[in-house]
Amino acid sequence: MPSNFIYHSLPLAYVYKVTNKETGEFYIGSRYSHVSKNRTPEQDFLVHYFTSSVTLKEDIKQNTSKYQGEILYRSNETANISGNESFIVYWYEQLLIRQHISNSLCVNGQYKDPDTNTKSFMITGEAKHLTYAKTSTSLKRFYTSMTVEEKVSRGEKISKTKQNKSKEEKDIYALNCSIAAKKAYNHISAEDRAQRARRRKATMSAEQITAMRTKMRESFKKHVLITHYCDLCKRTIGGGNPTWARHLKSKAHLKLLGS
Repeated sequence: MPSNFIYHSLPLAYVYKVTNKETGEFYIGSRYSHVSKNRTPEQDFLVHYFTSSVTLKEDIKQNTSKYQGEILYRSNETANISGNESFIVYWYEQLLIRQHISNSLCVNGQYKDPDTNTKSFMITGEAKHLTYAKTSTSLKRFYTSMTVEEKVSRGEKISKTKQNKSKEEKDIYALNCSIAAKKAYNHISAEDRAQRARRRKATMSAEQITAMRTKMRESFKKHVLITHYCDLCKRTIGGGNPTWARHLKSKAHLKLLGS
């Protein structure tokens, strides 16, 4: 019996790599939700789980023999017990993607840089355009391979998911997107911001600029000037619907609700 038999029989979170044997293209990802189902990486990977890649998942499911899977890293037992396994494997995955994303065979289109905590396609401009092109080609290949029924089914599924979301969930999602966009914007230098604004303005007509400004004013009124009064907390909450939704889930509000 090998010395690592017990270690490999545990349902540990893991980082994986899957390679197309014919083309050499590869994808790197991480997985930890199988832990709650008490499955080991070997019992899970390419058996129940076929990567999180939209462009690869279906092809791997139907043609598993074309692909070779590798477990690059397993979280240790202590991490699993403490609940940190998702955090550990996620950042290990991002580091590996950062190392390999400039490789033309790497299918990953983006990663979250551990140093800046922001999503990035590439470091240099030339490689960035290459990555955009790779991602676009992969998505086109995936979409053209789908039948009309599959396209309709996928569209209905996405539409149903959006409809099932409550207004509060939609507001929170909008707020999170806004925060993410603000972080990304703050990461851009002042010169780049001015250049982007000039370039955008140059392609717009006077009517489009007026319409954009009107839309921004209306959005400001809708999300910032609207206030709500919380009867439970006895105070007015400003910042519009997203802030109100966040307040309803805050610890202070929930504490008063439970008392």
